[in-house]
Amino acid sequence: MTNHPASAVPIAQIRLALDDAPGEGQPHPAHDISAAARIGDTLFLGADECADLEVLDLVGEDFAAHRRIRLGEAFDLPGGPDEEMDIEGLAVDAGWLWVTGSHSLTRKKPKKSKPLDDHGLARLAHLKQRPNRMFLGRLPLIETSQGRWDVALAPLPDGRRPQMLPIGKHGSDLYKALKKHPLLGPFCALPAKENGLDVEGLVVDGDRVGLGLRGPVINGWALIVEAHIAPASETPDEADLALAGDLKLHVLDLAGLGVRDLKRRAADVLILAGPTMKLSGPARVYRWPGWTTPVPADLLHRPEAVIELPHGQGADHPEALAPVRHGGNEALLVVCDTPSPERLAGGAVVADVFGVEG
Repeated sequence: MTNHPASAVPIAQIRLALDDAPGEGQPHPAHDISAAARIGDTLFLGADECADLEVLDLVGEDFAAHRRIRLGEAFDLPGGPDEEMDIEGLAVDAGWLWVTGSHSLTRKKPKKSKPLDDHGLARLAHLKQRPNRMFLGRLPLIETSQGRWDVALAPLPDGRRPQMLPIGKHGSDLYKALKKHPLLGPFCALPAKENGLDVEGLVVDGDRVGLGLRGPVINGWALIVEAHIAPASETPDEADLALAGDLKLHVLDLAGLGVRDLKRRAADVLILAGPTMKLSGPARVYRWPGWTTPVPADLLHRPEAVIELPHGQGADHPEALAPVRHGGNEALLVVCDTPSPERLAGGAVVADVFGVEG
């Protein structure tokens, strides 16, 4: 039997003051944060049900000074600027903020106001591909004041500009490669949370892009898909990214869990692991050493479990990681999806801080 650490207790809590009202008809982002990335004193957040980024700056001991970035102002999104992108991964690397959607299908649901009858079952048979979910792109990071950062929505004098993998009628080249992959392809026809393809983590090192999969979990093992993504041309005005070469799979023994988020920590990767299906737990953080070093021939990795995270039942599901400092030491901010009422106050949501040793 695999030994796991005892359930951790947060060493602190941080208030994320998402005080601005969302757009009409959109849920408040405090209720469904699904991705996080920090640089300096700035925290970038992504949510499930929109195509926006939420940005906060460190103010005292909390993150506040909320502002919203509409990704439709930087990119020609195939589903339009208001269709949800299901942002599930954010990563900071070498002057860029990378963003990925889940690349997952959705299943039509029975109406909540009615009993499950034949018509409700028929609705379940309908699957939908939402093109904005196929998004993978990056935005130039710019330091606006000491320790505080923003992203550019237009080309900069240094030649950097917003870039994305083009998304056509059948998805991006990355999505087409996933569908053609002999192991992953069959799972592209299944919805998220039903062991279908579901990207829920992003880690970047130059042109190496790692996509952590919540699903599928195959043979009890989780998967990280590595792709090489680079500008399609050296021409400064070239706006698009391109997939170069074949996909590479990294197989991880996470005790049957899938990947819920990824974060670089020096040469290592911290993995937030959780259930693939719609379950509340368990949830834990693993350390995968040496991702930036040459990959050994063995594709199966057994990362070390370093934090057993508390979780609620039907609420408070650990969903996003961001490195922070607490008391002069490295720590890890954990943001929960479906927060319990105790975590919510106005437009703010409370996130937990855990110590990370080693």
